[in-house]
Amino acid sequence: FSDWSSGEHPDVKIPKRIAAEQDFDYSIHHPRDLEDDFRSALSDYLCWTRNLPKTKHVQFFYNNYNVEKHVYVTGNGPIYKLNYDSPESGANMVKHCCEMLQYPGNEYVEREIEEWLPGATEYAKENDVSLMNLLYWEQRMGRWGALAPREKDIAIRGVSPFSNYNLLLTALSVDSSRLSAPDHDLISSVIETKWPELRKYTVNPSKNPLKAKVASSAPYPVERFLRYVNAKMS
Repeated sequence: FSDWSSGEHPDVKIPKRIAAEQDFDYSIHHPRDLEDDFRSALSDYLCWTRNLPKTKHVQFFYNNYNVEKHVYVTGNGPIYKLNYDSPESGANMVKHCCEMLQYPGNEYVEREIEEWLPGATEYAKENDVSLMNLLYWEQRMGRWGALAPREKDIAIRGVSPFSNYNLLLTALSVDSSRLSAPDHDLISSVIETKWPELRKYTVNPSKNPLKAKVASSAPYPVERFLRYVNAKMS
């Protein structure tokens, strides 16, 4: 799928090159604006709906695929990288967690984090797990990561290969440095082992070397904002 009018956007150009060189089927769909009939069907199907760019993709599946005969393979790759920075020494952990979740100063979120934090901290210490990884996995992926596939269920069944119990345990057990920018060593090692031919393709390239360097080492909220700006300017 492409929301970019230009075929030169990296999200279009790089997969197209990979498909041509590795003999994959590849096509580009430009989803239409949401139609009233689909909005109504989605509202009837879910108790709470969002109007995001990706919702147009769900509409495309809804109009063009049979939910009983087709499968959608999705990624969830971000779960295998370090997304949230640890707080500085002496920082308020509740406020830091809320900032990482992008709800700074939200009283409801602060209360929920206060309730979640003691058990999560104990579990993290007992199992030598990063508390910030647990925050992302449980509070971010548990919400956003579950909601996105649920929104597609009206149109197509999804499979997430990365949402694998053994893989998740492996990711939890490795040192956080292997999940961190700029190398993202864990997932790079998986690619090197299983699909070494893909290592030659650039991931998230930027025409501006300085911007690429900053984005690769910036905290997650900053990185995400820079990628958004970069996409809009491309």
